[in-house]
Amino acid sequence: MLDVSPDNLFREVEQAEKLRDRILTIGEDMIRDYAGVNYRDDWEPDDPVRENHPWEYVVNTVPKLVYNNPQMSVSSRRPRIQRELVQAMRHGLNRWVADVDLADTLNAIAYDVMFEFGVGMVTLEPVPGTLEHEDREKRLRPRFDRVAPERFFIDPQATSFRNARFMGHAWIADREDLLKARLPNGKRKYNAKVIESLPADGMVDELLRRGGTADRDMHERVSRDQVVGYEIYVPETGMIYTLTAYPTDDPGGKDGEIGGRYLRAPRKAFCPPTGPYWMFGMYLVPSQLYPLSPLAVTNELVDEINAHADYLARTAEESKTMHIVNASNKQLLETIKHGETGHVYPVENWEGELQTIEIGGPSEGAFRYIQILRERLDRQSGLTQLQRGQTTGDDTTATEATIASRSGDARLSYMQNQWRGDVVECIRKAAWFMFSTSAVAFPVPIPREGFAGSTDETEGLEDGEFVGGLTDEQKAQGFEFDDLELEIEPMSMELVDEALLQRRTLQVFQLIVKEIAPAMLQFPFLNWRKLYRDLMEAFNIRDGASYINFEMLEMMLTLKFEAGAMDQIPGIDGAAPVDTEGMQALPGPTSPSVSIDSEFGGGSAVAELAGILGEANNAAA
Repeated sequence: MLDVSPDNLFREVEQAEKLRDRILTIGEDMIRDYAGVNYRDDWEPDDPVRENHPWEYVVNTVPKLVYNNPQMSVSSRRPRIQRELVQAMRHGLNRWVADVDLADTLNAIAYDVMFEFGVGMVTLEPVPGTLEHEDREKRLRPRFDRVAPERFFIDPQATSFRNARFMGHAWIADREDLLKARLPNGKRKYNAKVIESLPADGMVDELLRRGGTADRDMHERVSRDQVVGYEIYVPETGMIYTLTAYPTDDPGGKDGEIGGRYLRAPRKAFCPPTGPYWMFGMYLVPSQLYPLSPLAVTNELVDEINAHADYLARTAEESKTMHIVNASNKQLLETIKHGETGHVYPVENWEGELQTIEIGGPSEGAFRYIQILRERLDRQSGLTQLQRGQTTGDDTTATEATIASRSGDARLSYMQNQWRGDVVECIRKAAWFMFSTSAVAFPVPIPREGFAGSTDETEGLEDGEFVGGLTDEQKAQGFEFDDLELEIEPMSMELVDEALLQRRTLQVFQLIVKEIAPAMLQFPFLNWRKLYRDLMEAFNIRDGASYINFEMLEMMLTLKFEAGAMDQIPGIDGAAPVDTEGMQALPGPTSPSVSIDSEFGGGSAVAELAGILGEANNAAA
């Protein structure tokens, strides 16, 4: 088992940071090239950047990864028995995604992925607006944060994220706030003796420097009397350890050697088995822990292109154009020296011809070679002129353009698939909290049962609440979180061409009016809800299912068959009409118990949830 003593854990963290920094060093150079010389006056690149490929790649790729909040689809491998659960989770997740504006945080992580790798963290927080509520500790919701890559660390001996034996992040907090923090039982959350003995702003400069703060600014920084801490999750113990750097207690250690001390008592982790973190990346490197960023692949080639572009610029500046005239014709000489371009000047006693000589300047060979390098960059990055939305202007045929576009689309589709997979993993962590405890509760609008339609969309909604956890009956039936399957609805997250979307909307309108609506009345035995939802997803029409009032449709079908001999009219789902797909709050006040080691003071499990991994705000980028 992993040695979780504070000194050993701190040494493990140091080794993990060394491996991480080897990845980040390359990324820092690319970020400076991307920002350019006009972002910060102290961010001068090592070599001139004539062609800013990182900028071009990012602005053409990120909008295709994350542009809107994702819409979630939830299903179960036990569809009948967990029908209400699936409906509740779908409504709850989509409401949560909108409430926390997931796309905003995902956008920041997408930029990290372009240059290095990204990290997301899911914990719990009190529902905003309920701070004065007497039961605020019981009203929590999942929280999603970006962890800055330079503050994240993971087991350097692991070959993948899933088999890492520890992972965590560093944070900065005010000493005063740590001393004031209390557990629900009133005891101190942090070890006051350790905190009071730490030097003011110890290791803060080092942590800020990793984020790009210039060395020359360190002495000018205003002291805030801050403390650096490390949150470490160890899967095999299921515990979270909070450390700080501290002079080692080893009597045989060297003078000034730094070890670790617990800032607070180790505690049982209430989080998914994979932990609260997830690492985002695009490409894998066999047997390596960290993913490969798209810009890292082309970085060497981009440097070569910039070197040749700089040579062309310098030779162009050094070139000269000279005009030679007859020395005896003084009037011609003065006219050439002081004349303006485009003007015609009469010259007396004209003798001989004017000769123009050009010296220096870029050679044709240099132009051809840099063009070869650019073509190679297009092949490696996949960012061709067609992918940039530009035409080449040459004799490229429509077939060739289509083939090139499809090739680029395949590469982009792979990146989008990788990205969506990482996003689903983070949302799945949020769903785990929502499934596992009734402490998760937040407002959710739900469709009004029996609503027959109105021009005011709000009349069809009621004020509801999502409540997590399971009832005793659901537990007895063996409900498991792994039964649930989460997917992002197609094309709900990335940028979609507006003209294409308009054509699709018009096409769907005509399809509904001319074909679907009449068919619904003619073939009531089909599962029209499912068919219609799948159709809207295929057309990427958000909330397209709301275009048809299925409750009114059921009423019309009932009236249609009322004169017949049928005793029972099948519903739209192919069975007796059931509740609409409005959210049914997960009933049951019970939640899984979370044991707290009594040796370290214990405390209420539910109240402790809000403090998972220390203060979640300390994961700020």
